[in-house]
Amino acid sequence: MTADRNRPSRCRCQCQCRSGIGFAAFVALQEEGYLRYVQARLGDRALSQATVEVALECVEVHWGRALSEKRPGAYAWCILRATVAAVLGSCPPVAGGDRLQAALPPAPADAALLHHELGMPVDKAARLMGVDEPDVRVGLLAARRLLGANAAPRGEVDCSKL
Repeated sequence: MTADRNRPSRCRCQCQCRSGIGFAAFVALQEEGYLRYVQARLGDRALSQATVEVALECVEVHWGRALSEKRPGAYAWCILRATVAAVLGSCPPVAGGDRLQAALPPAPADAALLHHELGMPVDKAARLMGVDEPDVRVGLLAARRLLGANAAPRGEVDCSKL
């Protein structure tokens, strides 16, 4: 299948939002990290870019709600994860692309992917996910415990560094 055929559909929400400069700043801060995360999970750059665009469009539609949340970044991260899940549900699996997600609960899998696989510092991973640094550290510890000190999917993740 081609990336165009698997391109996620646009957010079909009925509400309209005028998000302004705040949303533009959010996108400027998050888009590159979102793309790196999605590409690590999907493997295909064009499909990943389309997925991030759709997720950010949905965040924009719900920007007012996001801002009313205690953690707007976490709200946006949930939308990104849901968009990725929808794409993964309609595409053939990418070899090795989502192995941490298959082996771990979502938060530890995301923390391990961002920090270990993508080399993102804990503070930057926390900002990207919209959570506090201790939340990411707990996720990394959980990943290490759940995977075992020396075990890892396909032997590619050194759990001692999580």
